[in-house]
Amino acid sequence: MLNDEELEKILTESRKAGAVYAGYVLLRLPLELHDLFAEWLRTHEPLKAERVLQRIFEARGGKAYDSAFGARMTGTGAYADLLGQRFRLAYKRLAFPGAPDFNLSLFRPPAGGQMDLFW
Repeated sequence: MLNDEELEKILTESRKAGAVYAGYVLLRLPLELHDLFAEWLRTHEPLKAERVLQRIFEARGGKAYDSAFGARMTGTGAYADLLGQRFRLAYKRLAFPGAPDFNLSLFRPPAGGQMDLFW
């Protein structure tokens, strides 16, 4: 709600700058961060504050934070789904190639065994 409209522009500029992969995380507000963010929001974006907070709660199953695996990074519900769709469409349109495969043929175990790294 604060910068969602910039999603496509950020991906476009990242791709132009040479990014090969991108991801996103829906705003996470664990523990006291919710109160801190809400105070900041009401101070700096008073006209948007309640709407932004409501969207966060909607995308977190009615809570400020959901730590459940699979939901904590992208959220759930209609708004979270919409953001995910926008991200996937822009990512595909911009043809991010993805990170290259690792060339494992270049790996050489450290001489004397790996435990030497910790002494």
